[in-house]
Amino acid sequence: MIVIGTKMNFVLEKNVLDLIKAYEKLIEATNSVNDCYGFQILVIILGCLIHLLVTPYGLYSIIKSTGDDSTSILLQTVWMTAHILRLLLIVEPCHGCFLKIAGAITTYLVILFQFNQG
Repeated sequence: MIVIGTKMNFVLEKNVLDLIKAYEKLIEATNSVNDCYGFQILVIILGCLIHLLVTPYGLYSIIKSTGDDSTSILLQTVWMTAHILRLLLIVEPCHGCFLKIAGAITTYLVILFQFNQG
């Protein structure tokens, strides 16, 4: 029984070390991407912000001034939808990566707590 427990502790320790190495590589990759593309992503997000402020204002002014110019209203609505989708395409991969990192950290902490208790 003690031998099995020792093998189990060794396997858990190896798994924890593998998770630590994977986490360090993930942090290193994240920092590299941030160093390379951080400014470009910032500019793109700021462009989306400006478009998402200007386009609804243009839609509002068209509705207020003409009221029934459906072509312009449709065009502004399509542009607004396109800008929202572009913003989601930028933000969603970052959010997904964050959720995976949070899940990995949670798993890592659970294994550490179980390892320390056993």
